Amino acid sequence: MGCPLIVVTGGIASGKTTVARVMAAAGGCLLDADTIARTVYRDPLVREKVGSEFAGVLTPGGRISRKRLGRAVFGDPGALARLESIVKPHVKRTISGIIRQKSERERYIVLDAVLYFQYKFLFPADLSVQTRAAENIRAERLAGRDGMSAAEARARVESQRPLYKGWEKADITLDTSAGLGAVRKKAAEIRDGFLKSRGVSRKDDHE
Repeated sequence: MGCPLIVVTGGIASGKTTVARVMAAAGGCLLDADTIARTVYRDPLVREKVGSEFAGVLTPGGRISRKRLGRAVFGDPGALARLESIVKPHVKRTISGIIRQKSERERYIVLDAVLYFQYKFLFPADLSVQTRAAENIRAERLAGRDGMSAAEARARVESQRPLYKGWEKADITLDTSAGLGAVRKKAAEIRDGFLKSRGVSRKDDHE
């Protein structure tokens, strides 16, 4: 790895994306694992395998409907396991390749990745940060953000409980229950301390 890598992980509506953006704000390259994973679903081989495994998830144009696919696997551990067996190798290979390329020219990289520990990527994080908030707080945030009912939001949050063990492996846990201002301040302190320890200057130190 040519430059330091910070991984930000945690549950839905836990403030993960907000913290990842702060972490990257000193001149880092921000990568969103979920966005990258969406490109994998456009791979013809992945489309064919997912379409044959899960009936009705392909659109008339032959694309995978993420909404239909989500309904097909939500609340069904077996279906989710089958889906992951199809897409996981492709996602790991794609993200690893991007990080390998960018690590040679970036100051540092921040990877926003819910499943970093669960996917057992071969590249190590130099710093891993878990964002955490109580489930009721996360459910309220999710309902307000995505227009879900309270029951739907609670179900989405509770569905991620099997991921908790992986998140607990993070080097630092950042409680995001406080206001966004306090969360951003703490995230910036963690970032700046890490960069200083690695001898990486902030971008604005040169401006």
